[in-house]
Amino acid sequence: MPNAEINVNKIFTDDGAEFGGAFQKLCDDRYILLYRLSPKTGSKHRTGIVERFNRTLKRLIAEERKRQSLGGVEPSSVEDLLPMALENYNYDNPHRGLME
Repeated sequence: MPNAEINVNKIFTDDGAEFGGAFQKLCDDRYILLYRLSPKTGSKHRTGIVERFNRTLKRLIAEERKRQSLGGVEPSSVEDLLPMALENYNYDNPHRGLME
């Protein structure tokens, strides 16, 4: 799916400090709804799903960068690899996601 456009309209995170400040402003500027799950606003199960997705996404991006590197190609930026990683996550990896 080269040159695919991805429209992000909501992001689920835990309540870590890294998702406030500049990240919150970036989401606001792009009209992206940011859902910060904490023990008061989200279940441990749902927070676990978010954490697992983040780990999987990091792994998929790292694997592709390693593949490129081993192939003698300068690894692409994370921004360039994100569409490929999301396609892999959505279509090539069986999972349940947030459908519960």
